[in-house]
Amino acid sequence: MRIKHVVIFIGLLALSFSNAKSADLECLSVVDVSNVYLNWALSTDTCQQFNSYKVYGSENQSGPYLLKSEIIDYSVGSVNINLFRTDSISYFFFIRQSATCGGVTTNLDSDTLSSIVFELEQSNEGVAILNWSSINTSGNNVSVDYKIYRRWQLNNGPYGAWHIVNTVTQLNYTDTNMACGSNVEYRIVVGDSATCVSSSFIQQDYFTNLLAPNAPVIDSVSV
Repeated sequence: MRIKHVVIFIGLLALSFSNAKSADLECLSVVDVSNVYLNWALSTDTCQQFNSYKVYGSENQSGPYLLKSEIIDYSVGSVNINLFRTDSISYFFFIRQSATCGGVTTNLDSDTLSSIVFELEQSNEGVAILNWSSINTSGNNVSVDYKIYRRWQLNNGPYGAWHIVNTVTQLNYTDTNMACGSNVEYRIVVGDSATCVSSSFIQQDYFTNLLAPNAPVIDSVSV
């Protein structure tokens, strides 16, 4: 009879683990050249003995992954991570949820997301050439909508409001709608939520047409 109780307990314990769901890493925003802000959906902790969220990060998708932060408050779903050159290095992150059930500790890992690295160049004609890295690391070819935001400097003063130039699924874009002699800022954004979007570092450049104008053609002379 005692063996039966033990079997039932182990079965309930396994069921609790199978029902538990890891934290869902949703958004990565590059704040500046040394900070990335992470948001995740809170996990389902069936055992009600939550231990921590552990944030792991790496410069390479294959690792090694190092512990960047540990949060012991179950209700916290965001953290800022201080790193090196986040404007030019794509960092990979996942969240590990740790919970204890019946004296047994289990770890559940989220999917991995990467921060967006964004490069801005201009052609001799003053055309903006944008290239960026993928945020999706699942390898399942899931289509991601990348929103391209742009804003102009107003009369050498502050910049105006952000406006969406286009929404694309590829990792590059050419913006030909430029004004010669203008300071312009761009950023790449994924997501629609006002509280959780993934965004790149803001890139800026002064756009001008470097090509010499066509030489005038004299077709007649009068005296």
